[in-house]
Amino acid sequence: MPDEGWYVLADQLVVLTDDAVAAGADPGAVAAELAGLAARSGFRSG
Repeated sequence: MPDEGWYVLADQLVVLTDDAVAAGADPGAVAAELAGLAARSGFRSG
């Protein structure tokens, strides 16, 4: 189970994503960028 730091980071990513979309960013592009970051970091869900 992830430690609390991961939950804080996830919350911050949600806020940043919401802010980017509200500022006019394409939601698909934002999602693709986050997926790319996760892949490069070696993150695996589940």
